[in-house]
Order: sequence, then structure tokens, then C-alpha cells
Amino acid sequence: MTQSRPYLSKTGTQLNELFEASKQNSNVLHDLLKELNHRKTRSALALHKKVEMALNGCGSDHSSERKPRGEAEVHAPPPPPAQQTIQCRGCQQGLRILVRSQKAAYTCPECRAEFETIFRDGVLQVIWAETTQQATETMTLNSSVNPRQVRDLGEPQ
Repeated sequence: MTQSRPYLSKTGTQLNELFEASKQNSNVLHDLLKELNHRKTRSALALHKKVEMALNGCGSDHSSERKPRGEAEVHAPPPPPAQQTIQCRGCQQGLRILVRSQKAAYTCPECRAEFETIFRDGVLQVIWAETTQQATETMTLNSSVNPRQVRDLGEPQ
């Protein structure tokens, strides 16, 4: 068993020292990697990454160093999807829209509800326009009446 795992009895510190002393010896690095595959501590996982990078020829020690606490890694936001499906507020119809970083205006083909969209900070924002359904109903009810008569009806005689 000691032949398949020659570094079984070594501590994490000893394995790290062994790595530093033999970065250029691929045979030692392969044996070290086999041993690290059996260990799950943070230091062993960090050393595992260093050994893999050394074997792949990347050898940069600085890329695998841990950042101090409080320093958050800055990741670029994911690119927006090309399109997204939303549900119309008026008729519950599924609407497929193009995702854009500039404001875009849309109208539902079924109920004519109007809305605007903008993709900002990784979120698709949908702004629905106020419906003018009440104004349309009022005009429909009063369309048979002459507008001058409506005005005259409201004035005292």
C-alpha cells in the first residue's frame, strides 16, 4: 500500500514543502496528485490545484493563491439572453420579446396592452403602460350622443 501512496504519512505542510522543492519533477508531482485525490481539506484542495497547474505547464503560483477575506472576486455579468417570454398582464398571452439594453416599446397583439422593457443589471424590467380602458368605454357609451348636448346637459339652465 505504501508503494501506491508513498506520501500517505506526510502532513499537509510536508506535502506543500515537497511540492515547492520538486515543481519541475513530473514523477513526484503525479505521485503527489494521487495522494491529494484522497484528501478533502481546504489546504489539500488548494495544493491539488497548484499541482495540476504545474503539471499543465501553467506553473503560476499567484493564480491559485487565496484572496484575503473581504476581497470579493469581480465577475463580469452574464450576457443577456437574445429573447425572453413574458406573460401579458391584460390577456395572460405568452409574449416573446427581444432582450435589449436600451428601452424598447411593445404592444400585445391580442389585447393591445402597451409596455416597455429594458435589460439592466442582469434583470429584464417590464413597465406596463396605464390602460385607457375606462376612457374607451366612456367614449363608446357617449358616442351616440352629440358632444354638444352632453356639455349642455351638464350646465344649469
